[in-house]
Amino acid sequence: MKGTAGFGYFREVLCEAVEQELALSETLEYELAGLPAGKLAIAKDGNHYYFSNHMGRVNKGITRNKELVYKLARRRYLECLLKELKDDLNFARKAKAYLKAGQNVELEKTRRLYSSTAELLDVFQDAGLDIMRITCSAKQYEWSKAEYKKNELYPEQLKYRTSAGVAVRSKSEQAIGNVLEAFGIPYRYEQGLRVEVQWMEIGGEMIAPKYKTYYPDFSIMLPNGQLIIWEHLGRVDLNSYRNHNAEKISALRGSGAVHFDNFIVTYESDILSISDIEHIVVSRILMRMVR
Repeated sequence: MKGTAGFGYFREVLCEAVEQELALSETLEYELAGLPAGKLAIAKDGNHYYFSNHMGRVNKGITRNKELVYKLARRRYLECLLKELKDDLNFARKAKAYLKAGQNVELEKTRRLYSSTAELLDVFQDAGLDIMRITCSAKQYEWSKAEYKKNELYPEQLKYRTSAGVAVRSKSEQAIGNVLEAFGIPYRYEQGLRVEVQWMEIGGEMIAPKYKTYYPDFSIMLPNGQLIIWEHLGRVDLNSYRNHNAEKISALRGSGAVHFDNFIVTYESDILSISDIEHIVVSRILMRMVR
């Protein structure tokens, strides 16, 4: 590939990634400056967890002060995210330099996934903390807990459950839901979305459009209230399935869903492993979750 357009394309992608990650680092550091000082420490005694604020040689118990516990948990989460972001930024800079010199680099194998962040959230969850309160804005948290219009068709197909108990229709959707939950990303499964599908012309006049309700697999809310739609296409071997989803995807695009922005479409070949799903979540969603 030396000297081909492929290197030029990846250089552009990496330049954009560096700029985005620099901006995100500044956002994280700004929020950290406004959070309480200290480090949340967690101790277990039998079946009970206790929380304290560790500041230098002072370790002050704060188990009953839930507001402070969650603010310090947010601090640890952002600090962990910032560290991994900087590691990722260093890699992007090195990869950019390699590509500029015409050297090959295996991006997918080398790029770090944010495993430490997910592991930290596991610790918080084991200690009985609601990780959505740590990773989400107040608006996202309220949205994630509210009732919504769900797809009521074929309830017998809801055979699988995610780690949080959400009933889904396939093992692939179960895996996607599990990864979203592991990273504390709020989503709704098969939330009804009313979409304008077409205008009608009668007697030479345009009348009000028709509307139809579709049920995207995953609707994910960002801190600014924008929704990301994730549609996973698992049974493309079936004509009826392909036709239905082609119509749905066309309608979603017409309503403002844009690929590589607020619209993710995957096939079975895209998510052959959990790492594949993690890569999509980190690159397309997690980096937009900082409020």
